Amino acid sequence: MLLGRNKYQVSSRASIRDMCEQFMYEKFNAKIEMPIDKAMETLLRLGLVVELSTDGSSSSVIALPCPDAYEILKGRWDSLLEHI
Repeated sequence: MLLGRNKYQVSSRASIRDMCEQFMYEKFNAKIEMPIDKAMETLLRLGLVVELSTDGSSSSVIALPCPDAYEILKGRWDSLLEHI
């Protein structure tokens, strides 16, 4: 969901969760509850998104452009392969 957005657009965790749940329902007719907090923790840890506090109680999420995200993930994968 984040990858399809313009790099300058922002979303909240709630709107991302809602879009993911809607996508899963429309494409697979599956009603799910998206574990957005766990997903966001992973994306933040990997450096694939930035979360900005807007007014103290809410925040905005900005995804890295696809080429940047690709390089980060490729580097992590290469690092894992070096240790086997």
